Amino acid sequence: MLADVKEESNNNNNNKNEQDDVAIQTAVLMKLLQLVITGNSSNDNDSDSKLEVHNVRCARCGSSSFRSDRCKCLNYDKLNLCAKCFERRKESETHKSGHAFVRFKSPGELFGQSVTNDEVTFANLKELYGNNVHEFVSCDGCKSDTIKGWRFKCDTCPNYDLCMQCLKKQVTTKTHTSDHPLIVTTRLVIQQILVEDIELSGELGTGAFGIGVFFLQNN
Repeated sequence: MLADVKEESNNNNNNKNEQDDVAIQTAVLMKLLQLVITGNSSNDNDSDSKLEVHNVRCARCGSSSFRSDRCKCLNYDKLNLCAKCFERRKESETHKSGHAFVRFKSPGELFGQSVTNDEVTFANLKELYGNNVHEFVSCDGCKSDTIKGWRFKCDTCPNYDLCMQCLKKQVTTKTHTSDHPLIVTTRLVIQQILVEDIELSGELGTGAFGIGVFFLQNN
């Protein structure tokens, strides 16, 4: 009987030790998760603080010093929205969410070129980018294989583009309706980097997609 009591006591101690180990592991994991979340939040705040301020007033929330993307309506040149109000499809009596917009990532810069606020109008942009040819991008309105001039990308429908003519006609389909906002995009030229200008810097790490490597461009 004494042996049975000792065995039962040992089993209880083993179970208690296992429970303690699980509790410790759980506490450690929770602490690590908290550190990761706190670190990411801090990084996000640091990134936001480094962004330049758009010195325009958002027509909906009234903010005049926002750091998120700036969306300027091309139907009403004086109307600007911060990215949050734009994504929430904020409207007014004169402004509808289905208007065409240009999106500023940085103040005074659009499509990689320095611009002033007054220069960003339908007429000026048409003159600057009217001859752009968007190869392999078809218009979902008229079904043209290639879009020439402006390309209007729907911010709601996935992979949906319209040419200038279809925009003027306010073309709609079963999925794309007139209240969907459209973003003007242009044919961006990607800088070609020669192979001999690339320097292997180091391995970043490995993951589900293989080994990540960091490259530097020689100047």
